[in-house]
Parts: sequence; C-alpha cells; structure tokens
Amino acid sequence: MSVAFDVDSMGADDIVMALLEVPQPEDPYPLYDRLREIAPSHPSILGMRFLSRYHDVWELLRSPPFHMATADVMAPPTP
Repeated sequence: MSVAFDVDSMGADDIVMALLEVPQPEDPYPLYDRLREIAPSHPSILGMRFLSRYHDVWELLRSPPFHMATADVMAPPTP
C-alpha cells in the first residue's frame, strides 16, 4: 500500500523520515525534489547529514577527509 504525501507542506526531517519508511514510497522522486529545494545538505534529527544534490555527493566522495574517515571505519581492529 502506498501512502500519498503532501510534499509541499513537508519539512526536511519529515521528508527524510518518509524516505526511510518501510515499505518505501512508490514514487520517491517528488520527495527528493522537495528535499533538494528546501535543504540540499540537511543535518537531520537522526544525527547524520543527508545530501540530495549530485554535485554535493560527488564532492564528498572525492574529499580526502571522507576517504580518511572511511579508512578508519573499515580498518580491521588492532589486536
């Protein structure tokens, strides 16, 4: 069953929560469009930042601090 959203009246946190619902929205694109419009780099109530623009994600994935943080997380534990 799909839930209809009044996307224009939703805030950024409402949109993030709707995108994380199970089952996921049948058509998430209006939610992503609205998130890009009102908060393209959103520090959510979940404690993480949501990026909704291609260029922002592209820059993050290529940034040295991101690679260093990823390496720290992915490194095997030291005995």
